[in-house]
Amino acid sequence: MARTLLVLLASLTFACTTVRVMPPAPSVEVSGQWIGTWRAMDVTNVMREGQLTIDLMQDGSRGRGRMTWIDSGVTDVPHSARLAGAMGVPIVFAVTGSTIVLRHEAGARELAMTMTVQGDEIAGSVETASRVEVRATRLTRLGGATTTERLGRLELDATRERTRVGGIETRVTQLATDVQTVRAVADDAAGTAQRALVMAGESTTKTETTAALEDLERRVREASNGHATNGRHGERALLHTLDVRFAFNKADVDDAGMTALIDVIELLKENPELTAELEGYADAVGSADYNVRLSQRRVDAVYRYLAQRGVPLERMHVVGLGPLPDKDAEARAKNRRVTLKLMMAED
Repeated sequence: MARTLLVLLASLTFACTTVRVMPPAPSVEVSGQWIGTWRAMDVTNVMREGQLTIDLMQDGSRGRGRMTWIDSGVTDVPHSARLAGAMGVPIVFAVTGSTIVLRHEAGARELAMTMTVQGDEIAGSVETASRVEVRATRLTRLGGATTTERLGRLELDATRERTRVGGIETRVTQLATDVQTVRAVADDAAGTAQRALVMAGESTTKTETTAALEDLERRVREASNGHATNGRHGERALLHTLDVRFAFNKADVDDAGMTALIDVIELLKENPELTAELEGYADAVGSADYNVRLSQRRVDAVYRYLAQRGVPLERMHVVGLGPLPDKDAEARAKNRRVTLKLMMAED
């Protein structure tokens, strides 16, 4: 009998035992200030949006706080939240894993919602006649870096980066200035060297021209005194030959030709016993008739130039001889000319 009673008592005890399942420990810490928005339908069935703030203080898996809804009138936001105004709704909450369940301090009938936490973002909803959605971002964190602090550090890093980039830009600008300075110095040096070469060339040319002129004057004097010359041309002595070059299909005396004729003009003016034979030529490009006329135009241009500068007309003899054969560009350039032959006049 006693044994039967013990078995019955054990059976009743086991039947009354309940198995309690422990919820998972919280994996997030939500303490701090959050700021975000709510979305809900108004009485005209139009979706509206407003701001909200949440202040939470977590202790283990539970905590307390306050939620403030702004501009939530005429919407499906719970009545208690709309009436709380700027003071906000006092709330209590429990954290399980990364989920937080909030309710009004007075009870879930006043306000209840479930939210999910992901880092510094929190989102959830309130199940009313129409769904009220809530989304917020942590502005400050108790016991850790706040969003403001992180933004401050980011701004500091950005300032440092801007300073570094500014320093690089300054160095690049300085290098560009240095390069320009070096180029300017190099250009000046090159210009100086070029001018020196030109001056040296001019000096050499002037020296050669002076020597040639002195030799020509000497031969003029010798011819005048009856001495031998470099050659004979009929009954006259050939003292000097000068070529005046022309551009392709041109018959104008250019600056180079004018310069070449200066000394000859002076000799002709100062020595009445001298005469000038002018022979005009052209290259072989084009028809022969055209080139004969072109050679005549060229020799006439030199003739007029000499006459305008005081050389007597009767001491100049002109003839256009037309084209000369040529086989390359260099030969053609040489053929575009008037040849002036300075002669000793007949006795």
